[in-house]
Amino acid sequence: GRKGDALLGISTSGNSKNVVNAMKVAKAMGLATVGLTGAKESKLSAICDVTIRVPKTETYQVQELHLPVYHWLCAALEDESFAADEAKIFNWSSERTLSSTVRSANQV
Repeated sequence: GRKGDALLGISTSGNSKNVVNAMKVAKAMGLATVGLTGAKESKLSAICDVTIRVPKTETYQVQELHLPVYHWLCAALEDESFAADEAKIFNWSSERTLSSTVRSANQV
């Protein structure tokens, strides 16, 4: 990565040594850091610029809730990156929010 880029680190516990170390290196390089973790405070939440914590602590539940979050992040990036006509191909609604996506997944 280069200064101005962003790194997304995914860790169920938020304490995965390799992910935490990658975030430290990314910050030293001037990258924005985003962590995706479970509900508990963690090493990752302490060092990332932004932390998205899903509201579960059991590994399988955290991993299941990570799925809609990173799909939402990808869709939002696509929406932002492509022209309005191209974004329609992905059936993305700008009214859909991350919290509604997680809430829907949480009800499963």
